[in-house]
Amino acid sequence: MPMTHIDSREKNDDGDLADAGFAIPSAGAVTGTGADAAPESTATPTQKEAPKPKPQPQPKLEPKPKPKPRPRPRPRTKPRTKPKPKPESKSRT
Repeated sequence: MPMTHIDSREKNDDGDLADAGFAIPSAGAVTGTGADAAPESTATPTQKEAPKPKPQPQPKLEPKPKPKPRPRPRPRTKPRTKPKPKPESKSRT
């Protein structure tokens, strides 16, 4: 039988979850409240994650200058004159 390529993700079942940031307890991990239980001050990775990086202050963008409003048209000093009708040109025959 020829060996088929096995994706590295298929080899390790819990590797995907561990890579994604999920904490996977090992099979021998003891959980509970016993005499040997860890004090509450030491939190598990699922309860307390790595300190979050401080958000970078965004550079202040210069405000866009507001477009100047169009100036109002000046009132006409002369009243509008109706265009004079052109005399119809006589057709030459």
